[in-house]
Amino acid sequence: MNLDVDIIKLRADGDYRLSKVRGECMISVRIPGGIMPAYLLSTAQEIAEKWGNGIIHLTTRQKLAMPGIRYEDIPAVNKALKPFIKDITQDICGVEVEDLEAGYQSIGGRTSKKTPRVGKQFLNWVTEEVIHDVIENLFEFEKDMLKGTPKYLHMGHLIDKGGYMKFKERVLRGVTLNSEAKVAERMYWAEDEYVANMYVK
Repeated sequence: MNLDVDIIKLRADGDYRLSKVRGECMISVRIPGGIMPAYLLSTAQEIAEKWGNGIIHLTTRQKLAMPGIRYEDIPAVNKALKPFIKDITQDICGVEVEDLEAGYQSIGGRTSKKTPRVGKQFLNWVTEEVIHDVIENLFEFEKDMLKGTPKYLHMGHLIDKGGYMKFKERVLRGVTLNSEAKVAERMYWAEDEYVANMYVK
């Protein structure tokens, strides 16, 4: 059997992670806030036992991860994920999902060792209201950079693509900062905190 797979597509079009075991991957089921309806545990159990290796990991990123999924079983697993996607992603979180049986659709990713400067904060001493508004704008920035196409890219790559100044302008657009708030003048490395003017009074 040919085991060649498009890693980028596999991660973007379903939120799967490749395994060290040849021909296997892991699906991560999203549980926002770490709270889910109890009846969905039986769905996770079915996926883990029928297509996985019978194990479910409770992750620190508010997910249920089920390893041991064979590549050829991904379409069946995507269909089995429908209760999670409908009841949590669509009904509870209010996200419109075009095809409930197509699996998860990723729109971005976290920072990584490849872009360590993004791991440093660009905002400091802000209120919850500011954070809420910035997060909403952050999704719009992702849409602008990805041009509406789901693709697995770290946020650092998106910021590199658009430039920090464009990123800062977009995510702060329409946001009223509290008087104590500090904004980095540019993206910076850990050793350049003062250059970014984050902590200078």
